[in-house]
Amino acid sequence: MLKQGASEGIWLHIDAAYAGTAFICPEYRKYMGGVEHAQSFAFNPSKWMMVHFDCSAMWFVVIINYLL
Repeated sequence: MLKQGASEGIWLHIDAAYAGTAFICPEYRKYMGGVEHAQSFAFNPSKWMMVHFDCSAMWFVVIINYLL
């Protein structure tokens, strides 16, 4: 389904607000299967890493094809 959505130009966003920080650890990366089909991925280090201020990280693929 992820591949078909990408071929149809459907934007797939992964909101990993809580779990995203766990993907830093190699033993949890196996749960990221299919992430390569996403156009954006966000996580909040402040939720797991005890950062005492709001912090969000977001990655995007090249979006020019989705804007045209």
